Amino acid sequence: VVYVTGGAASKLSKIRVVRKNIARSDRDQTDGQRAAKKCLPTDIRYKKTRAMRRALTKHEASIKSAKQLAITGAYKRETKLLPTLIFIKSVVWKNLFNKEADKLER
Repeated sequence: VVYVTGGAASKLSKIRVVRKNIARSDRDQTDGQRAAKKCLPTDIRYKKTRAMRRALTKHEASIKSAKQLAITGAYKRETKLLPTLIFIKSVVWKNLFNKEADKLER
C-alpha cells in the first residue's frame, strides 16, 4: 500500500482495512514460524517466575513409583477392613466379658 496524503475519505478507510489485513496475515505467518521453533522468545512465552517455570507440573508431581503405589494400595485395603475388624473385636470382647461376668454373678 502506497502512502497517501490526500484523497477521498472512503479511499483512506479502504487503505486502513487493507493494511490491517496485511498485518493480520503477517502476524499469523510469524506465529506459525515461532511455533515450529524449539524455544519461544522471552516476550512471547508465559512469564511467571523462573522458579515457577522450572517447578514440576501437577501431573509430574502426582506420579508415583511402583513401590509407592503398592504401599498406598496396602494401606487402602487395611483401612477398608478396619471398621469390620473393630466390629468383630468389639463383638468378641463383649461375648468374653459378658460370659465371665455371668460366671462371677453365679
